[in-house]
Amino acid sequence: YKWGTPLAFAVHHHIVHVNARLSNGIYLSELVVVPAAVFRSLHGARLVQIVGVVLLAVAVRVVARRLGGQGNLAAFATLGCLVVATFSVAVGSDVLAAAFLTAAMAFVLSPDAGPREFLAGGFALMGAVTTKQYTALLVPLFLVVAIAVDAQPDAVRWRTFAEIRSRCVRAVAMIAVPSIAILLLGFAHTWVMVGKPIDHYGLGVFASSDPRVIDGRAAGRIPSLRDLALLPAVPAFVGLRGGEPYGRRVGAYLPIALGVALVGAVLADRRWRRRILLASALAAASYLGVAPVFIKTRFLIFSWVLVFVAADIAVASRAALDSRRVARRVTFAVSVAILAGFADSIRWLLDRYWLHQFH
Repeated sequence: YKWGTPLAFAVHHHIVHVNARLSNGIYLSELVVVPAAVFRSLHGARLVQIVGVVLLAVAVRVVARRLGGQGNLAAFATLGCLVVATFSVAVGSDVLAAAFLTAAMAFVLSPDAGPREFLAGGFALMGAVTTKQYTALLVPLFLVVAIAVDAQPDAVRWRTFAEIRSRCVRAVAMIAVPSIAILLLGFAHTWVMVGKPIDHYGLGVFASSDPRVIDGRAAGRIPSLRDLALLPAVPAFVGLRGGEPYGRRVGAYLPIALGVALVGAVLADRRWRRRILLASALAAASYLGVAPVFIKTRFLIFSWVLVFVAADIAVASRAALDSRRVARRVTFAVSVAILAGFADSIRWLLDRYWLHQFH
């Protein structure tokens, strides 16, 4: 429906009824492919989707550098994720939403962020909510970062109470209000279309014992504690082909990045540890804000890239040591991690699209 809807609009030059019955917000990912739909060019629409992948990689690199990392490892790991690079065709709106979220984080983490950065971050966050309404769950996270976190090139600290009080109203007005406004507009749009603010058609979530879940008719099932605990690892090792509750696969990068971030948090000195822990806390907060509602891997891309940021900072903390031997070891370890991630992705792709013919 994300292609059929703009195509119908372009053909008829006005809004018409289409067979796809789903209206749950104003999807920016549909609107941006209208020019391609005018020429009925599916390839043009795919190229527009690639813009979301590029924006995500660039934004991840900027966020990592804002927190003291090099940025390259985080960007490579993001592009190595199957759910981003390979499945962006199938989950383009989720990649675009993650790109907007990451761009918003880059703006609010700007050193000495002021009204201009807040407004830019607010518009980026509004773009995420316009693309996927569930991203509104993360607005409080961005407010906390904008109001309380001071990310400078040489250190990360919590702001004083006086600083927080002076920034509070401005942050709410410029970051939260645009997102709330576009969310309300999405509800109004859905109400006009289907007579209720939220359209649950195709979005049913049921208990795991429900027959509709067992035979695969249900769109999803209520996440259990086991789901929440396994999700960071399971899609990394097995090719869950679109099935609920996990959705698309991440790749071997995720467990590698989790391990690197953990080692860095233990071994790094206080200055670097604080940055690693901040990135890890942001990843955990994003995960806990979305996963209990939407357990699909593709809904959690923003959480995964923040894990990669934490790993990037951890690697930078070791490379900053005044030792050529340590620097060489870190470079070697990072190279192995990158190669392992891409080799894992290539292996999975070969198995799915070619080697399975010989099984």
